[in-house]
Amino acid sequence: MRGGSIILLAVAACGRADPGPPTRLVALPAPELREAAFEPHLAIDPDDPDRILVAAQYGLSRNRGGRKIWTWHTDDGGRTWQGAEQPLPGGPRSTMAADAVTAFTQRGEALMAFLFADSATFQGGLALTRSGPGNLILGPARVVARDDLDQGGGAIDKGWLAVDRWPISPRRGTVYLTWHRNRPLPGRRVETAAMVAASNDGGRTWRDPRILGAWTGVQVVTRPTGEYTVVGIDPPERLLVALSSGSGGTEMSTVDTIAAAPPGWTVDLPSAAVTRSDRLVVCWSEIGPADSTRLRCGRGDGRSPWQVGDVATGVARAGLPALAAAGDDVWLAALLATPDSVALGLFRSVDDGGSFTLAQKLAARPFRRDLLCLASAAPCRRTPPDRVYFPGDYLGATATPNRVVVAFPMPEGTHPNVQSVIHVAIIRP
Repeated sequence: MRGGSIILLAVAACGRADPGPPTRLVALPAPELREAAFEPHLAIDPDDPDRILVAAQYGLSRNRGGRKIWTWHTDDGGRTWQGAEQPLPGGPRSTMAADAVTAFTQRGEALMAFLFADSATFQGGLALTRSGPGNLILGPARVVARDDLDQGGGAIDKGWLAVDRWPISPRRGTVYLTWHRNRPLPGRRVETAAMVAASNDGGRTWRDPRILGAWTGVQVVTRPTGEYTVVGIDPPERLLVALSSGSGGTEMSTVDTIAAAPPGWTVDLPSAAVTRSDRLVVCWSEIGPADSTRLRCGRGDGRSPWQVGDVATGVARAGLPALAAAGDDVWLAALLATPDSVALGLFRSVDDGGSFTLAQKLAARPFRRDLLCLASAAPCRRTPPDRVYFPGDYLGATATPNRVVVAFPMPEGTHPNVQSVIHVAIIRP
């Protein structure tokens, strides 16, 4: 499958945050049977930024999950795209798929991890597929972690990938994979547990996973020093927490609290990035009364978290943040909602993640705010799909020194029942 409509948008000037030249915005071709697609993620090959891999779930299954995984790739900087379904482990019995995340190894191999399950029993696990170093064609997926629902355990959720590509890191090339276990069968109680595993051969084999804590929504990032940091949610305390390892997981630091949600609010899925100067930046949504959402960021350095977006930017609600760092610049993508529209907002930080300025809005659509659900854990997620548009749990963003790429879903009309299309924005700072 090739092509996709390409629109050139003028970039709105915004002081130092102006990204410069026009942006290429691509509406990717819909998956098979023109099914709605949600929850995209993407990766760009740092050694060849024209190579981009995008993945998303499509179709509707239980709990707003997808039925299958679709991927798109380009090797010419987004001018043409090819798409394909990713076969799920388990064959026809696997009728649920979600949480596709992507990365590139040190050798230029594309990786994708995703969840799969039998929607009748919810049994499945976390699988990973990889391409060869000279192409972007993903091979058969192998199971990395299988759930143990049949033994009274919990299902696997929210996998995340990171590859250490820092030039001076002693662990350069290591691939890290995180996930957590939850969702017990009815009548069973399972303690949530966040996990991290590492691979030294590009995802072919994995060391035994390490249990981190009773967290959810964990994400992992690598540091220039060879450390990795895991950020997650401590649900009972409504905390956003982090811990690091400089020994490849043999020893872990003490847990740091990045933020605590105030009374009446809860922390939603975070997104993390690390700058060249080893600054950890984390952004997340907070969910308040009546499904209200706001966007906050912090740096884990003792400074109080701050809110991104205000009345001056025309943002009434914001959610699903995705961070990407290139050098000491940090880019933040998020869906923004006003009372009668939704758009992809792109923010830029030029001070090591200390503040963000709205650079531009992309793909604005007329869409009533009360028909949107902009947080993965908000009560509106349980609203029937024909009444509320739910983009998925996250967006995708990645950056190199000369390119920023964002993947995001957009409704192609004004009602939740309309087609949901994955878009890719390619910005050249």
